[in-house]
Amino acid sequence: MTLNSKGVTKVLLFCAATVAVGISQANAQNLVENSEFDANVIPWEDTPPFNEIQWDTADHSECGSASGSAQMTHLADPPSSTNVSYCINGLAGGIHYSTGAFFRIPPGQTPTGGISMNVSFYSEPDCTGTMTNQAQVPGINTEETGVWVYGANEDQNTAASVSSALIRVALSKTTGAGPLVARFDGVWLRAEPDFLFGDDFESGSDCRWNVTP
Repeated sequence: MTLNSKGVTKVLLFCAATVAVGISQANAQNLVENSEFDANVIPWEDTPPFNEIQWDTADHSECGSASGSAQMTHLADPPSSTNVSYCINGLAGGIHYSTGAFFRIPPGQTPTGGISMNVSFYSEPDCTGTMTNQAQVPGINTEETGVWVYGANEDQNTAASVSSALIRVALSKTTGAGPLVARFDGVWLRAEPDFLFGDDFESGSDCRWNVTP
């Protein structure tokens, strides 16, 4: 096959567009491992003895037994705040990130408080060195219970030196005795605003897919 100069130009433009699409899809990857908590809460870490984290059957996308969420329990006296965290390595600096999650507080609890999330970006691996930027993600409080609520920060710039990020989900207790329970699910962090798709298929379930006859 022989291509003239116009044909070569079209081929080059097609290849460039294909590469651009590939880069966009790579950037769309959710960097959070086990983001849908389909089977457990690994690799999140709690801060005992004042809080606990465990897997719960409640799921923001209503996948039933095929998926679940992370449940936090705040055990300290009010007023106080505690958190669970997860460090992500291998980030690129000098670009924008988006992040978010779904939050839910079960009804019928005596203590008052709220749950929210933030992402701190660090200059060294393993979430060490200098904290250069921080993305705040709004959550909910005990005035809004029994429903999943979506919170997001869709455009957070970062310093060129960034190489890791620490995601913290904080549960605060304002008043009341006894434990305060809250759940979070569908956590995501990715380069550039928005993302293409976020299901890690940890459990092997296809419950988030719809069948079109």
